[in-house]
Amino acid sequence: MGKGNEFAPKPNTLSNKEVGFEQLLSEREKKTNSLVCLGIDPRYDEVPDRIKHARYLGNSPERHLVHYFSGQIDKVKGSISSCKLNSAYFEALADQGGFTSMIKIAQHAKQNGIPVIIDGKRGDTEETSRYYAKAYFEVLQADAVTINIYGGGSFLRYGKSVFDSIRPYVENEASTTFIWCASSNDGGGQIQDLTVDLRDQDEDYISRFGGYEELAEIVGDYKVKVYQLVAFLASKWNEKGNIGVVAGATYPDKIAKIRKIVGDDMTILIPGVGENEQGGNVRRAVRSGVNSIGEGLIIASSRGIARDNSFAERLRKEINTYRLAA
Repeated sequence: MGKGNEFAPKPNTLSNKEVGFEQLLSEREKKTNSLVCLGIDPRYDEVPDRIKHARYLGNSPERHLVHYFSGQIDKVKGSISSCKLNSAYFEALADQGGFTSMIKIAQHAKQNGIPVIIDGKRGDTEETSRYYAKAYFEVLQADAVTINIYGGGSFLRYGKSVFDSIRPYVENEASTTFIWCASSNDGGGQIQDLTVDLRDQDEDYISRFGGYEELAEIVGDYKVKVYQLVAFLASKWNEKGNIGVVAGATYPDKIAKIRKIVGDDMTILIPGVGENEQGGNVRRAVRSGVNSIGEGLIIASSRGIARDNSFAERLRKEINTYRLAA
């Protein structure tokens, strides 16, 4: 499948935990030889006037959005392995058919064999999370979602780990949940880079949640950053092979540390490539994040591809060059 210096996939020597989204993604990656994810962050003012004034679409912002962004998918589908819809942008267009257009655009991607990630980064108690999960997986028919875990994820009951707020997302092993671990923005470090001494947990905490000797052994230190703790928790919760993590492209050193913690079998979703505001470096992100067989990454670009559709193919080739060298 590879050409010239492009990455050519090696035989898969990892444990085969892929089901549902992971299987769809794996098949799509092999078909396109691509780790590129098309990010869709819709703004109605980006829709060209020729579409807004097209008679066959009528005076319907919803139809304009669906027509334009489905067309974006069609233009780059040969270069991408997944599609990520940013729910905040669609929700902000609620009075212009934003939610319905999100459903239809997701359906269009899936009809073209492209797995769909809904980027919502929701986080709440188990009861509320159940309704978020219902909206994403049942109404929107998403293959994967992003969440945050400020509400925690599990606790010990009679010595056994029991899922809590993340249960509604992870109980269906056909769907994948990406846990927000390290972000692209400068201010993310205010919490994510806070140092935690794993030895400081009291008996009550350990009795409810357990200890972190294994994380200290992996990192080689009892003092870790919050994002490293989040990565470790995600890896421990990944019982069904349907959990991944999100790590921004702007901090490749963090991506490398996260990969060391989560191991080969977990997928890392990396947004912020080719974006003016976030400016992730492709080479460093790829080399820091791929697993031992040059896989395990989803590299997402929204504005970069929106500005120039040919960027998707250039990004695919660039990523494959660095996969080969990793």
